[in-house]
Amino acid sequence: MNFFDSNNEKKHKNTIVMLAAAVIVLQLVAIILSASPKDTDNVQPPVQQGSDYSGSVQNTGTTTQPQQDLPDTAYYNIVPSTGKHASLISRYISWERGQMQPDEVVLSFTGDCTLGTWPEASTKTNFNAVYEEAGGGTYPFDLVKSLFANDDYTYINLETTLTTATNRLQKNTNYNFKGDPEWAQTMIAASYIDGCNLSNNHSYDYKRTGYDETMSSLKAANVDVGSQRDVIVRKVGDVEIVLLGANYITTSYNPEDVFGNELTDLMIRQIKTYKRPDNIVIVNCHWGLERRNDANGDQAQPAHKMIDAGADMIIGHHPHTIQGVELYNGKYIFYSLGNFSFGGKGSTDEVNRICFIARPRFALREGTAVVTGVTVLPCYTTSAERLSVNNYQPTLVFGEDASGIINTLEKSSGYLSSPCRDFVCPTVDYTFEDVSSTDA
Repeated sequence: MNFFDSNNEKKHKNTIVMLAAAVIVLQLVAIILSASPKDTDNVQPPVQQGSDYSGSVQNTGTTTQPQQDLPDTAYYNIVPSTGKHASLISRYISWERGQMQPDEVVLSFTGDCTLGTWPEASTKTNFNAVYEEAGGGTYPFDLVKSLFANDDYTYINLETTLTTATNRLQKNTNYNFKGDPEWAQTMIAASYIDGCNLSNNHSYDYKRTGYDETMSSLKAANVDVGSQRDVIVRKVGDVEIVLLGANYITTSYNPEDVFGNELTDLMIRQIKTYKRPDNIVIVNCHWGLERRNDANGDQAQPAHKMIDAGADMIIGHHPHTIQGVELYNGKYIFYSLGNFSFGGKGSTDEVNRICFIARPRFALREGTAVVTGVTVLPCYTTSAERLSVNNYQPTLVFGEDASGIINTLEKSSGYLSSPCRDFVCPTVDYTFEDVSSTDA
């Protein structure tokens, strides 16, 4: 064999090797393609903690499924904000998620929501008239419902009746409040409110008939109802939340209720019945003197007894203004959150206009339910351009307005035996990222 024959043979062998290699490569490509998704529209993006994991498709109403099952809690879901200050609220929610751990849940509490009016009220400026003029729906909560949509549970003090009854408990006095029973669904539930406290001095304004219709309307709208006899127990994320209610105001009351020391004893029994290491017990207390920023001994004494009995937190209302916060034995006592959407008066002043939303967070850690943080969000009860006009639509306030409310809260807390002074309130100095001055 000469040189040329040998060279041709080598070329032939090389050609065979190259063809074999090409076949192997094609086979590998075919295998890879057969294992890839055929419908690229169904490919899911990476899921980030604290984001909206449902993968909602805008303007279609459809959703895609997450790659993994995640808890159905606020931490994993962010609902877009709407209304005035929408971008600020969105940034606050993002900031709040950054403060949270994945196992935490967040709740919202407000003060007096008097969603209705009384027969003698002005026909032009009363709650019902303003509500209808504004188009109804969720109007009273339009500027704050984005906060409620982005929590795990919202609880308000509902200080009215939702009834068609006409027989009032006290015919010779004003302030027998009532609203439309349909508002339980169209106003309250539609605003992401999960529960209502009826332990107050106006839930019985239209006697047993009005009270029962209020209860049934709320329950039909899947809104929880709490009172002295109705204890709410809800599993929120991994944490069981127990909500108790106590009304210490003896006017316009349910005749089945008890008051004073007897009421405190009842609350202590309920606390001891429901409290476990792995749950959170919160008592809503309707008490205190109207238009006073300082809580009195008739509030502090039962509050301390309830905490000593095992309560984890106390939420107060009734004084129509804010009162101090006490950190008693490591437990928060909010003596009064103030009014909120308050249909009891068509005007506001510097005392009854200020209020706040309490936004505590909880988690289950090593079998024990704990408070992991509390945020205070200052509000005005009105969003009208003239603040003296009550348009019954509370709104968050920022900067100097928020700072003024926090200053009042700090001052009123100073009178308490164990004052809370370290309030987390990011709306005072805009402690969230990229705040546009045009939003404020």
